[in-house]
Amino acid sequence: MSNFCLALCRFCLSAWLGAAALFVTAGVAEIQSNKFDSATVNDLVAARFPHYYNFGFSLVILALVGSVLARKNPAWSEKRSSGVACIMLFVFMLMLVDYMTVFLPLLKMMSKPTLSGDFYESHQASKYLNLVELNFVFIAAWVACWPGPKNRSVDPFES
Repeated sequence: MSNFCLALCRFCLSAWLGAAALFVTAGVAEIQSNKFDSATVNDLVAARFPHYYNFGFSLVILALVGSVLARKNPAWSEKRSSGVACIMLFVFMLMLVDYMTVFLPLLKMMSKPTLSGDFYESHQASKYLNLVELNFVFIAAWVACWPGPKNRSVDPFES
């Protein structure tokens, strides 16, 4: 079971990094393409970003649970497991703050015909919060995926 949990943790961390990078890259390219008017861009953002947060929350929670349940894995130390779990708990809390205090108000602002200065400030705050979150996920993924000591290697198909 601990091997599955360790693999789940590593997979979810890596998947979230890749998914977030793809989402942001595709979204920015779409907006900068000038193929859509501002109302359409707002509609696209309103349609897509809730999925971004839902997917992110799901992967972060699974990575957190996986890291906690993998603490007894011989290929991983409890210290490493605790470190990854603490980072992921911090990331989850940051994502929650971002979602509740920045993203949801941004969605309300986007439903208005003109965007105020508050929108641009909130958008910048969201970008920086997401950057911090993803950097911490990168650190957690790096720690989680780093090979353990050679004397701790295990058969991945053993429980």
